[in-house]
Amino acid sequence: MECSFPLVELGDGCMWWPLMVAAAFSFCFCLAGFLCILSLWKRHMWRRHERIGDKINKRFETVFQEMWDEANCTLDVHAQFLFKHGYSQSEFHSCLSKIRARQSEMAGVSLRYLLSKEFAELARGRTHLTDPSFKEMKVSFWLNENAIGKDMVCPRDGRLGCALVDWIPRADRRQKTHFLSWSWRYTLEQVQSALRVFQANAVVEANSIFFHMCFFVTNHFRIISDDHSFEDPIRLTGQMVMMLDSWDQPPHMKRIWTLYEQFRACQLKIPITITMPEDAWNHLRQTMLRGEEGLSAISNALAAIRCEEVEAFDPREEQWVKTQIEQTVGFRAVDQHIDQAMRQMLGSVFQSTFSEALSADTQKERERKQTMRDLEEELWLEERHEQGVTLDKYTQLLEPLGMCSEDVKQELQQRRAHQSEQAGVSLRYVLSNEFHRLAFWRTGLENPTFNDMKEAFWLKEEQAPIGKDIVCPRDGRLGCALVDWIPRADRRPQTHFLSWTWKYTMGQLRSALEMFRMNVSPARDSSSIFLYMCFFSNNQFRIIVEQVAAGSDDLENSFQKNLTRAGKMVAVLDTWEDPVYLKRVWTVYEQFVACSLKLPVEFVMPKTSMASLHSHIGQGKSGLRKITTSICKVDSEQARAWKPEDEQRVKSAIQRSVGFQQVDRHVRNALVDWIGQAVRHQFQELVEGAG
Repeated sequence: MECSFPLVELGDGCMWWPLMVAAAFSFCFCLAGFLCILSLWKRHMWRRHERIGDKINKRFETVFQEMWDEANCTLDVHAQFLFKHGYSQSEFHSCLSKIRARQSEMAGVSLRYLLSKEFAELARGRTHLTDPSFKEMKVSFWLNENAIGKDMVCPRDGRLGCALVDWIPRADRRQKTHFLSWSWRYTLEQVQSALRVFQANAVVEANSIFFHMCFFVTNHFRIISDDHSFEDPIRLTGQMVMMLDSWDQPPHMKRIWTLYEQFRACQLKIPITITMPEDAWNHLRQTMLRGEEGLSAISNALAAIRCEEVEAFDPREEQWVKTQIEQTVGFRAVDQHIDQAMRQMLGSVFQSTFSEALSADTQKERERKQTMRDLEEELWLEERHEQGVTLDKYTQLLEPLGMCSEDVKQELQQRRAHQSEQAGVSLRYVLSNEFHRLAFWRTGLENPTFNDMKEAFWLKEEQAPIGKDIVCPRDGRLGCALVDWIPRADRRPQTHFLSWTWKYTMGQLRSALEMFRMNVSPARDSSSIFLYMCFFSNNQFRIIVEQVAAGSDDLENSFQKNLTRAGKMVAVLDTWEDPVYLKRVWTVYEQFVACSLKLPVEFVMPKTSMASLHSHIGQGKSGLRKITTSICKVDSEQARAWKPEDEQRVKSAIQRSVGFQQVDRHVRNALVDWIGQAVRHQFQELVEGAG
């Protein structure tokens, strides 16, 4: 049959050719889609199996860790998970057996167990010896009817009789971390003592170190001898501890298998830590402390260690080990490896010896400092007649701490001098009736000025100057400051600098300080405030009686030192109306220095003057103008001092610094701030009263 375009011949008939193309395309598309879905399904299944495989591997990792403490292991939960993912019961138990066998081969004995009283009692109870060797323990542990572990199945081969590491408490067997190079000839005490030294030097927890120690890890039901299959453990642990019984030609270093252990450590580049019993360690330290002679003995001992000279009971063993060394690293390399470990041990001994000496010195220094603090506090309370007792007491305390009696005596003198310079008079004493009675008895006046007291305290012929017969702690001569004469409880380190003038009366000063005591913030007891008050703190015996010193000596340094030490200033004005305070060169200069040092200044006045101030503030503008006019009359250039030389020195200091005008401006600003605070305080009281 002939077909004309667009028909094409197909079998016995004709077909429109686009339809045929469409059918072929549809078939190819469906086939490609099927293949793509099949590929995605295979990838999904592969990923699913991979995820399941990861879960199973992680589950077996968990099982492995939990089986170290198999008594607490939740194996049933893990079994259900594995059964769900295709494991049979027999396959699961086969995996558990393999894990137990692997753990038994990997297990080491903990440092904690080796040092424990439990192991020591086991060894002594089995051998009936106080300090048995491990050779002696071998017989009583395994070569009798009551052998340890004989009724336990060995995880490695499934037969009765297990290694000691599978018998000890589960918490004391974990993957080994260190290979122990030692000898069965060592005694229990030697091993425990050497391990205590290792723990102290390594600064490790006893339950974090697990040793490959052949006595424990080898199954001695299968072999009773020193085990020499240690190549893999050395590689797996990566750390070796070599236990010596002595540092001077130790027998352990003459043992052929010790040599092989060191050879393998050298070949694998594994570090060696050497430890010894405490008595051998202490002997080495004592030798080291003998100086050149001791160091020579140690050097000779190091030189005596030569691997090539080691001999064995069995010539075949000796030949085999030495051939291994000669054909690989050589004897020199092994000697150097051991020598490096020995030198590291010597460095550790030297460091610990030095550290202990330093620690002893540090402990002495701490004790000395504490004793000095006790001394400082005791000196504040020390009565003058007790000075000899104090010297004897602290000589006995400080001589064992490295101070000779002469040093102690000098220290006491320096501290007494320092305290005298630091001491302030307590606010309690200044306000006390005791001080008021003293002033009245000396002057015969009910309300004397401090200038009156100056005469009565130090210049009256019929009365001896106060402090005349007392040695001054500052210069060691007779005649002391008043602060060293008053009751000891009323002299302590200064807390406030008192800016005032000797023209004030006792009543004015006591009233002003009483106002200060009532308003001080935060509230403090008057016995906890100690004032630098020149009347008390300066040695007036030198200044007034002997006239060998002046209050203006070393002016700039002394003022700054006293002000800075106290940290706060209390400025006492007699009145706000034409105050004497502003006419004295000392007080003006004190204000300037306090402002320059940016120290807090609190102004106070007697009660009557404060009442007058508040009254004028209440008058408004006219009262404030009068107050301002009065307190702004600051003229440092015209201010005066009792001694002309003091006046000249103070004014010279002002001129050398910022000049009179700048000082006057500083003082005026400080007073204006104070008046402003007083105004605000008064208005606040009025508002609170109205509320």
